[in-house]
Amino acid sequence: MKKDEFLEILKQKLKNFLNFKKIYYSKKGKESFFCIELNNFKICFYPLSANLILNKNFYTEYKVLNNHPLTIAEEKQKDFIIKLVELLYFKKGGLQWDKSVPMLDWEKLTSLSDQEFKKVKNIKEVFEVNTKDKEVVRFFLRINQNCNQECIFCPIDNSQKQKVDINYLKIIINKINTVYPAVNKNFIISGGEPLLHPNYIELINYIIKNKKSGITIQTNASLLDKPKFYEPFSKNKHVNYFISFHSHREDIYDLLSSTQNKYSKVVKGIINILTKTKNWVTINCVVNSYNFPYIDDYINFLKDKFAAIRPISMYLSSVSLNKQGRDDYLIKFSEAVPKLVEIIENKSNKNLHFQGFQGICGFPLCFLQYYPKYFHFNELEEIEERVKPTVCSRCLYNKNCPGLIIEYIEKFGVKELKPIITKIK
Repeated sequence: MKKDEFLEILKQKLKNFLNFKKIYYSKKGKESFFCIELNNFKICFYPLSANLILNKNFYTEYKVLNNHPLTIAEEKQKDFIIKLVELLYFKKGGLQWDKSVPMLDWEKLTSLSDQEFKKVKNIKEVFEVNTKDKEVVRFFLRINQNCNQECIFCPIDNSQKQKVDINYLKIIINKINTVYPAVNKNFIISGGEPLLHPNYIELINYIIKNKKSGITIQTNASLLDKPKFYEPFSKNKHVNYFISFHSHREDIYDLLSSTQNKYSKVVKGIINILTKTKNWVTINCVVNSYNFPYIDDYINFLKDKFAAIRPISMYLSSVSLNKQGRDDYLIKFSEAVPKLVEIIENKSNKNLHFQGFQGICGFPLCFLQYYPKYFHFNELEEIEERVKPTVCSRCLYNKNCPGLIIEYIEKFGVKELKPIITKIK
């Protein structure tokens, strides 16, 4: 990889860091190195060869600037930068490897024997098997990375146009049906925006062939204004939609999704599914500082605009990951949860079903302990992007709780965390 190409791509990767400043080459004595500088610290990589290529046995030095001690979030950024440089330089295929993580992981996945495949439970952000539910085994498939929106709290790098080859996908579907032949299965199809995958229709129809398989399509619905994206399986009750719709107000919707002129298409797309198909719809809203002041009106909108057509589900999720250090959209859970529960109690009816707060994208359980009706939990694996302060170790439900993103703790602290010390009935 050429040095200028490397620095330019590294710069593109880091530009979303709100405190990113510059990347530059420098020299100390006979030793060349390059540095990445942010507002409060810089990190330098040694040594470089004569043509300024990083040595595989590199080491780093970092320096705090402005006498400003590193925050927890900045420590996390520092670790992220080191890992990113390693990926760009030294992993299989160099730079191309970094652009095509899903493709390579799927390629490895398809080459496994059935016995080896059954041992695979999670490939981060690519493939996941969830056997916790006794009724159904869930398979998460991220089929592409590109998206036509850029939600400010989404961790997926949608600048990548990577998609998983349809042949790999079919091999994996066949392996799943072979390894898990007698169970009810639910395939969660995700992206990016999965409807942008050129073989999206073909993939859904391929899964439908197995009559024991349910399908949940995670989408922003902006393409569902076009019949070609939903008509092929509109009569199949095993196909469901999990639709991200983060505000009923167009101005806030545009702000959160970083788009313009898509709001009306999304609303039309949701109405199309409700009026022209038999597919179930769940509306997902990530509760944040921008939409929370209007959450009451938002749920009224769902009732009047969508649930008046036919029953739907609603899921209110928390910000589960971060956008490389951003914290402006975070909201204090101790203030949000009581209001959300109150609104749900008043607004839910037979046509608007509330799914709960649980799961990886749910709220920490200690904020729900005073609301037994909504205190549901799943058995969760440790989530790499979440942390749990020391106080969480005293909680009876520590292993069932998703925890907090580090930016939340940095912004709000941990005083509002109240460990659960008696069993919730």
